Amino acid sequence: MSACDLASLGPERLVSIDGAIDPGPLPVRAVLRLGEREWLVLDAVAAEIPELAGALAVDVGDSIDGWRLSGPGACELMAKACLLDLDRLPAGAATRTVMGGVTVLVRVVAADVFELRVERSYAAWFEAWLRQL
Repeated sequence: MSACDLASLGPERLVSIDGAIDPGPLPVRAVLRLGEREWLVLDAVAAEIPELAGALAVDVGDSIDGWRLSGPGACELMAKACLLDLDRLPAGAATRTVMGGVTVLVRVVAADVFELRVERSYAAWFEAWLRQL
């Protein structure tokens, strides 16, 4: 595997692949539109987002686990892991795709930085699968 970092988005699970990790908190504060009437609010309370005033919000934070994939080998690893055309996704874009048989929410943070989120029940298996690529 080429050099890249895989850091858990949760402070309790920091792991690394071929390199050091930044153990600091991720500056993630975003509202991602996942579908016609589906939004995912990251690291914020929905009531703090004026555009979501009056919307029904459900906290799903404990049901999702995630990682940040970064470094010089991140794009290569993503190319092996999924069929997304990463050149067509600008920074800030998010989409769902299938990786290793699991539905994954992929957020492009920068050209070589990706956030991957899966349902917590698949997290250990997905991480093991990702490491073997």
